[in-house]
Amino acid sequence: MNDHPRREPLSTEKDELLHAADQALTEAFACGFDLWVVGSEWFRWNIEGEEADAPGTPASPEPQLAELLTEATHQESEPRLIDETDGGHLLVIPIRERGQVVGVATSTFAQSDPSLLLKLAQSVSREFVAQQQLEEYHQLADAYNVQMSDDFEELTFLRSLAEHLELSQVTNDLVEMAETMLPLLRRSIKSESVVMVLATEESDGVDLAGDGIAGEGGERPTVRVGPCVVNEKTCWTLIDKYHVDAAQGPVLRNFFDEGAQGARFPGVRDFILVPIAKGERLMGWLLAINRIYRKGMDDIGTNGDRHSFEFGTGEASLLSSAASMLATQGCNVELFREKEKLLTTMVRSLVSAIEAKDPYTCGHSERVALYAERLAWEMGHGDEFCENLYLTGLLHDVGKIGISDATLSKPGHLTEEEYAEIK
Repeated sequence: MNDHPRREPLSTEKDELLHAADQALTEAFACGFDLWVVGSEWFRWNIEGEEADAPGTPASPEPQLAELLTEATHQESEPRLIDETDGGHLLVIPIRERGQVVGVATSTFAQSDPSLLLKLAQSVSREFVAQQQLEEYHQLADAYNVQMSDDFEELTFLRSLAEHLELSQVTNDLVEMAETMLPLLRRSIKSESVVMVLATEESDGVDLAGDGIAGEGGERPTVRVGPCVVNEKTCWTLIDKYHVDAAQGPVLRNFFDEGAQGARFPGVRDFILVPIAKGERLMGWLLAINRIYRKGMDDIGTNGDRHSFEFGTGEASLLSSAASMLATQGCNVELFREKEKLLTTMVRSLVSAIEAKDPYTCGHSERVALYAERLAWEMGHGDEFCENLYLTGLLHDVGKIGISDATLSKPGHLTEEEYAEIK
């Protein structure tokens, strides 16, 4: 047994690397090699991944050999032959991992052609590095595939959400959701009318008093539930006046019509104004107008307990929660569209990679995708189905990326091994 202290075991990755190097060298030279591991001090690796302790196989190199091993760790070092006194040759081969020398293989050869030995060593070394690079590329491809799957699953989830809410465009998304949510909200806060006004690019979410809020043809991005208590322009003017305060928190005004400002907004007795915003992204506002008196008490009006008929913090909180849900949905749909564009870009990048690898089929994926999309359309499928089929057609040859160039470009019949690789 060696009397030197036991060293820490190698990492699994390094142990596998040395094992692969040992196999490659043994197959190429039909003889065994000593593998020396780089560390604070050199030690000899054996097949079990630990330092050798068998008689005649010292775990630590002799000083002269240790010097040669150290020289072999230089970044530009190549396999080299060292002449020995007995006429033999010591072959020294650096073992690299990601460009760094992590070990050195040595073996002594007697009565061999030095030039042939060196050429064989250089060839084996280059092939071993190439195999490592290929393995790294496979790992990167696997990681890329996992990332694509994760992104696609997230995209599918967002698409399912959009389909469930029957949404299409960002503006329409909020309109559709508002048309479903606002009637329930109106009943919950007991408001005569609830209005959603969306910000536009022209208005930048600020100047809403003029015609800038109107779309083409007089269309306005407004959703109203309940009776038309006030006209739309009054709503825009009210928002224009109080939107700065609303950015700090819900603006709540009871008995607004009794104050000096109320005269400018006929029909507005009470109101709550909250922004539809997510972070710095402002999408519009929710405006609740006039608290409903209890049935049978309209004749009493403000002659009764007036505070029983006011908007309160509970109503303001419900309106803020609804605005937050609308803003979140709006951001989700925008994110969905961005990811959909990203997915399409990624798919086209993969198609470009396929065609770069196999120029013989250049344009084939695009043609298959177009034929499939047109056939689906002729069969009566919807736009979304046809779009998904088109993307699928673009990707149908993606497996070519993992096929070696020699197999992919072979002009004749494939061997069983090559056909297995294709499968």
